[in-house]
Amino acid sequence: MLRTPEHVALKLVDAYGDMDVREELAGLDVPTLVIGARGDESTPVDRSVELSQLIPGASLVTVDGAGHFVQLERPDEVNEALMAFPSWARAFAGSDARLGVAKVRTG
Repeated sequence: MLRTPEHVALKLVDAYGDMDVREELAGLDVPTLVIGARGDESTPVDRSVELSQLIPGASLVTVDGAGHFVQLERPDEVNEALMAFPSWARAFAGSDARLGVAKVRTG
């Protein structure tokens, strides 16, 4: 990630500029963990809160003292959240759910 050439990163930012999938999030039927950083100026923490509210049953973790690269800036906190998530996710999804495979509700 840190080795991504600047011109590539800028193309990604431009490509995602008009992307808005919020209306589709209610159709997700998969355990979801949203991780936000309170110091993220690129994606403010209120966006993480919004995502967690739009995704049914989502869990939200916010990390203090980190910016957009929270996984690099606060790896211990992120890893702790990730390690705690699978047990919560299995309880949410049921014993026959396969984590990492999204089921989208339609209709």
